[in-house]
Amino acid sequence: MKTGITALVLMLNILPSGAFAATVVVGPRGCHQGSPHFSTIQAAVNAAPGGNVLVCPGTYPEQVVISTPLVLKGVSYKNSSAATITPPSGGMVANTQTSSWLYSNNGVSSVAAQISVQNTHDVAISNLTIDGGSTANCSISGTGIDLYNSGIPSHQVSVSNVVVQNTCGIGILSDSSLITIQASDVYNTGWSGIFVVQGSYFQIQVLRNTV
Repeated sequence: MKTGITALVLMLNILPSGAFAATVVVGPRGCHQGSPHFSTIQAAVNAAPGGNVLVCPGTYPEQVVISTPLVLKGVSYKNSSAATITPPSGGMVANTQTSSWLYSNNGVSSVAAQISVQNTHDVAISNLTIDGGSTANCSISGTGIDLYNSGIPSHQVSVSNVVVQNTCGIGILSDSSLITIQASDVYNTGWSGIFVVQGSYFQIQVLRNTV
């Protein structure tokens, strides 16, 4: 009996960390067979803490808040069939805070992020296009991707192979630690393309991006 228990423990120890992670899909069923499907990215994110969210090609008018570890990944990248996140039909709303002096010097403390990673860790975002729609006539300070912490630091977050464009404010804003932003394109932003908040914790890698 003791041998059987030992064998089971050894098996569990050698399994990859994502072996039991759920995979859910956003978009039509023809995109990726055999997984639970959702019509919005936020619904899929809520259903798969610690799992994988695959986003099919298409346009998704929403703001996404990530507060648990997970992988958010587009099925395609940088072509006409890429998954594109756009502002909701009712317009952007503030969904995160910022300590960035670039915002605070302009009287802004709340930011409307199209993807907001809040107070969590081990998040990977890739193969997505984030389109803010316009940099003109902005009624709120928008950000494409915001990596934010408030007391509980967000950390070990990677952003790769994304396109961020046409945002009212900063393209990618980091106020966290152990962050990697790489192989991404950021352009036509109202303010900075990629901005790391002064006083952010440590180990920020910004590699091979086009801004």
